[in-house]
Amino acid sequence: MIRKPFAAPVVMLLLCAASVVASAALGKMALSPLEAIRGLLGIGAEDHEMVIRNLRLPRILVALLAGASLAASGAVLQGMIRNPMASPDVLGVTGGASSAAVCFLSYFAGTVSIRFLRWRPCWERLS
Repeated sequence: MIRKPFAAPVVMLLLCAASVVASAALGKMALSPLEAIRGLLGIGAEDHEMVIRNLRLPRILVALLAGASLAASGAVLQGMIRNPMASPDVLGVTGGASSAAVCFLSYFAGTVSIRFLRWRPCWERLS
């Protein structure tokens, strides 16, 4: 068997690019993949560019960053434990997170809201 070290990353990048195009194309205003690519590049129709750049692209970027951060945290966890089969539920991280969620809901449900977790610039916090 001939080993191709660059085949897997190239295939993963192509699948990631295809999912970005599919995410940009799908929605209430359905676009063709070619229209989505044109909208991403800034050479499409004005309304398509507005929908893609203002509504869909931020969602796509957040999804990519969340996936990358979860992958990195999993790699760090497996590297620290030095066990390639290590998972959060085996180590008890899942149980700790669920108990923290239960404690939060039990003690702070009526006093702290999720809206306090949003980012605000420092000059808005002062006023």
